[in-house]
Amino acid sequence: MKIMKKSMLTLSIILLTGCASMQTKAVIPEGINESSYQGYRTIDPLPVSKVKKYDSSTNTEKEVYWASISDKKEKRSLLPIQSSQVSVKKLDRSGNVSYLTASISGETGEYSVVMDYMKYRVEEVLDSTGKFLGNGRIGVGLRIKAEVKTNKANLNLGSILSLGIEANQGNLSGGISVDIIGIDSEGVTNLIPMTSEIDQTAIQSALQALASVKAKLWEKDVTITPHLVAITDATPSNEEEIRKLAK
Repeated sequence: MKIMKKSMLTLSIILLTGCASMQTKAVIPEGINESSYQGYRTIDPLPVSKVKKYDSSTNTEKEVYWASISDKKEKRSLLPIQSSQVSVKKLDRSGNVSYLTASISGETGEYSVVMDYMKYRVEEVLDSTGKFLGNGRIGVGLRIKAEVKTNKANLNLGSILSLGIEANQGNLSGGISVDIIGIDSEGVTNLIPMTSEIDQTAIQSALQALASVKAKLWEKDVTITPHLVAITDATPSNEEEIRKLAK
């Protein structure tokens, strides 16, 4: 599968998601220094142009453009996996990022909390020589992202709802964004909330918007445009190779 290199405007609620081997130019977050981290992490979404699908007339798989699949039900069926996940990253003073294995903040500082809902398929990510770098999630989804600065240690950052409670108690401050990637219609656009500083009202508004957009995923007027939205690295050392593909 080939990926088209396009710039794209996100509306602050992300629609995420994720098939056979693919050559990608993924945009990987800069400054990650957690050498032992090999888990799932989100990336800036990148449009994917092709997908492999079964051809019953030849009894083989063939590569086709996503845009050529006019049957919306078929297109959705090619994204068979669904998941909801929260990831927490800590940013240090030098700009380096480390991923937390627990949701408790520990020390005070700056954190990025991302909650994703994804409908996707998994594809191999290869470098220009065909070397396997990791698995990519291709599909559509929804994302709430909070950038926070904590004023108190040992806060629960693993729950979007808890962020609003902690903010109302003065234990953290920051902003929230809601993004949609790969899902579009007039009705979906009208559901996107204006983003703001973190508080319980903003969190509730974001969650309600995501639930409403998710409910529209199967409506006939909704268009689906799969993107590469997340990576699980094969080994920590592959990170640099993945970055090179974006150049």
